[in-house]
Amino acid sequence: MDGQIAIATLSGRAYYSLTSELKKRHLPFLSLTPTDSIPPQVTVVITTAKEKRQVKHPNLLIYDVKESPAKIVDKALQVTYGKGVCRKAVIGIDPGKTFGVALICDDRVVKTLVCHNAKDAVSNIINTLSEVKADESTVRIGDGAEPYRRILIGTLDKELPLNVTLETVSERGTTSAAKTLTSHRRGLLDVASAVEIALRSGCKIPRRRQ
Repeated sequence: MDGQIAIATLSGRAYYSLTSELKKRHLPFLSLTPTDSIPPQVTVVITTAKEKRQVKHPNLLIYDVKESPAKIVDKALQVTYGKGVCRKAVIGIDPGKTFGVALICDDRVVKTLVCHNAKDAVSNIINTLSEVKADESTVRIGDGAEPYRRILIGTLDKELPLNVTLETVSERGTTSAAKTLTSHRRGLLDVASAVEIALRSGCKIPRRRQ
C-alpha cells in the first residue's frame, strides 16, 4: 500500500473498534491524537465527529461508534487505493441466492458486499474494478450453486473488459473456513466465503473473442 491509514482519536471505544478491524485485516496504521501533525505518507485519517475540527487533513473520515467499523475501514481503503496503483486486484464471488463479493488488493481485503441477484452483482463488480487502478485484475468465482454461477459467468464475460481474467475456484472448505471467521448469519458467511475464494488459485475461463 503506497499510502497509510491513521487513527486520530482520544476515544478509547472508537480506537479499540477501529484498530481491532484494521488488525483483523492485517492492515498497517498510525495511531495519532487529533492535534498531532500528520506524516505525508498518510492518505486518509479516521476520527470522531467530536474531534474532527482538531484534525488537519484533506481526507477525513468520521467514525460513529454505533456503526460497524468495517464500513469506515472499507471507505478508508477505497480512498487509499484511489490515490495510487495496486499491483493485483482480485474479486472473489460466492454465487447463490445471495452473492458474496470481496475485493482484495495486494492481498488485503479492501471491500466486501452482499448482492441479491446476478445483475446487481455484475454491476457492483464493474463499478468496484473501475474504482481501483490495478496493474492486473482477476475475478474468481466459486464453482458451486448452478445455475447462478453459469448465469454470472456468462454476464461477466460479456460486460467485463477482456484484460480482466476470469477464473473458477473450488469452493471445497470455504464454508467451514468462513464459519471460523464470522457468525452463521447468511450474508456474513457469503462475504467470508468470497474472501476465501479470492485468496485461492483458480482455473482460467476462456474469454469471448474480440
